[in-house]
Amino acid sequence: MQSGHAKERMSERGVTQEQIDDAMANPLHREQIKTDSPGKRSQKVTGREAMAVVNPDTGVIITTYRTKSRCHRKYERAGGGRMNEEQLELLRSLGLATNVEELDDDQLVRIEDRLSEEMQLRGLNAEGNGLNAHGELCRSAIEALP
Repeated sequence: MQSGHAKERMSERGVTQEQIDDAMANPLHREQIKTDSPGKRSQKVTGREAMAVVNPDTGVIITTYRTKSRCHRKYERAGGGRMNEEQLELLRSLGLATNVEELDDDQLVRIEDRLSEEMQLRGLNAEGNGLNAHGELCRSAIEALP
């Protein structure tokens, strides 16, 4: 069962009922239940194609989102990737955090965005039709993010 708000968001965000049903029946990840300051409880359930925020007491879906590809890759890989020293040095050179296993999704998305930007700025080969060594390093670092 969904709230009116969830139904509106499904329509706005292109999330189907089938995607929500799949997320609830076959979750890739369930976050811990959170309680906000007025005392309302919620839990984020991540599926392959959709995420649902659910009231764990009533089962009512509060809102929905499409699952970002990086997010479902994170949960599908057992424990995420492991970054090598060269990838960690790249993060340091860009002023990014290297404790990637401890970061939340928003922080990881910011790192992925910065690496993508770096790949576009400095990672293309001279012909502009592929990646140079720096671009390959950026790509491999993105893939190794948890």
